[in-house]
Amino acid sequence: MISEAVPAMGLSEQLISALSLKSNFKKIFLTLSDDSQLSSLHGIRVITLGWVILGHSYAFIVPYSDNPLEALNFLKRFSFTIVSNAFFSVDSFFLISGVLTGYLFIKMSSAPNFKFNITFITKYLINRILRLSPAYYFMLFFSIFLTKYLGSGPLYQNNGFEQPVCRTRFWKNLLYVSNFQQTNETCFGISWYLSNDMQFHIIAPLILIPLVLNKILIGILILVLLILVNIISTFLSLYYHPGSELGILGENSQYFYEWVYIKPWTRSSPFLIGVFVGYILFHHRKPGYNAKIRTIFNFLNWNIAQNLMGLCVFIVFSDLRLYPSFYFSRIDHIIYQSLSKVFWALAVSYVIYACETKNGGFVAKFFSWKIFVPLSRLSYSAFLSHQTFIFYFYMTQKRLFHLQDINLIYYYVGNLLGSYFIAVFLSLFVEAPFIGLQKIFIK
Repeated sequence: MISEAVPAMGLSEQLISALSLKSNFKKIFLTLSDDSQLSSLHGIRVITLGWVILGHSYAFIVPYSDNPLEALNFLKRFSFTIVSNAFFSVDSFFLISGVLTGYLFIKMSSAPNFKFNITFITKYLINRILRLSPAYYFMLFFSIFLTKYLGSGPLYQNNGFEQPVCRTRFWKNLLYVSNFQQTNETCFGISWYLSNDMQFHIIAPLILIPLVLNKILIGILILVLLILVNIISTFLSLYYHPGSELGILGENSQYFYEWVYIKPWTRSSPFLIGVFVGYILFHHRKPGYNAKIRTIFNFLNWNIAQNLMGLCVFIVFSDLRLYPSFYFSRIDHIIYQSLSKVFWALAVSYVIYACETKNGGFVAKFFSWKIFVPLSRLSYSAFLSHQTFIFYFYMTQKRLFHLQDINLIYYYVGNLLGSYFIAVFLSLFVEAPFIGLQKIFIK
């Protein structure tokens, strides 16, 4: 029996499919994940976003509370350190972005008849811009121009969620340079992450091109040099500006935010490490490659990774329990700020590597759980919408909140679910259609 070949869709049919709500809905909520994907990243991405929303749920509510000083008592609880030091969630996002960048870049360059030229690099950058921009620009303009009309009340700002200056200064967001501005000029607060991500993608070929050309040592050398620049610039920035080494709890927190927290030369290490992990994963996942690690060494590596992650997050509790006094010295804090992101990235990198090379056991099965697949696809839209949802919920109240554990847990769950609810519509009407169009017109 001879089966008939399925005719390829014409341009008009492809366009209809790309813009179809029904088609995009199926693509988003399809739980299938094939072996070519890095399936563990679905679970890690969803959990990481939950951590981001957790931190923002607590941080954003303090100005709208009737007992803001209660937040200081929260800081003195060991369990609360997972909230007060949730900054590593952003580093996990940078790491995931780097892993996917390295993996897909090497995968595309390994295709038959591949030609490495300026056209390939240009398409690589254009694809990244088009991937991030539609949903981002939509939420940016919505937040700047429409949120002033969304609500009212004693806590609601007349200008909405953004400063008046944003109506003329949003061009920095459009060009992905919003991390190069002062705090009083910030528009769409979470945009600094997207600016960094775009800037990291611009420098990633410095590492990837030598790897593609099989100049492995040159690629590794460039990687190490860039990470050293990251560490040294962080160290020097904090050393010459006393008080900034304490982060958001220090007397020089504005400098820390503007020159350490959101600058690419102090935040790029996790992404850069992720790029190289992606390169390794591509080669170690090839058919026939034996990436199995001996049980004793795998057990040891998992313990090192877990302890490193725990150390990065919870070591600051020694300071927090004594706040406003501090347990560690100034130089201790500077070293911690300079190295912790690297150690965190290395630890999470092993988790990803182990899960994707069949060395992850039940952890890999959990992160690859099918329920995470659609949530992962919605994670970018949920990230873009969560700040707007949280602000709307907090600002439309008729009275101040009371900081209390059970209340905050309830609000967090609401913020998480609300963000994903909005993400469904943002993805269906903006993100997914543009992804479909991008696949049609930019091969």
